[in-house]
Parts: sequence; structure tokens; C-alpha cells
Amino acid sequence: MYIICCTNNFAGKVTGKQLASYAGVVPFEHSSGVSVKGRNRVSKMANKELKKMLHLCALTAIKYYPEFKDYFTRKKHQVKTACWY
Repeated sequence: MYIICCTNNFAGKVTGKQLASYAGVVPFEHSSGVSVKGRNRVSKMANKELKKMLHLCALTAIKYYPEFKDYFTRKKHQVKTACWY
């Protein structure tokens, strides 16, 4: 319900990328030329309340639905390799 209110019932042409950025789930990197400065951060314009709601929905899905719990566990234990040049 909160998502529908925030997006005005998706009245405008909202893409998935725009909604993800607005919800604050897309990290932005601070870079200048070839140097990357610090950690990735969420946009200051992101809707923090919407991000909190999505986080709570995800936690509830992991707790009560086995397919979400399996996916979360699989992703959590997945080895992430770094690329070094």
C-alpha cells in the first residue's frame, strides 16, 4: 500500500531502475576520474521509509516462506570472487 501511495499509483512512466533508486536499494559509488573514494552509498534523495518497508517485507518472506529462505541462504553462502588486475 505504501508503495502505491509513494508512486501515485504508478501514474507516471516509472521504470524499475527509477523505482529502485527512489527506494534506496541501488548503491552509488563516489568516483573522480579513475579513483574510487570510499564505500558505495545510497542516494540522499532515496525514500528511507520505503526502503525500511521493503527490508521488513523481505525479512518476513524469509521467515515464513521456505522458497525465499532457501534463496536467501543460497545467496548468503555464495562465494563472491574479486577481480584483481
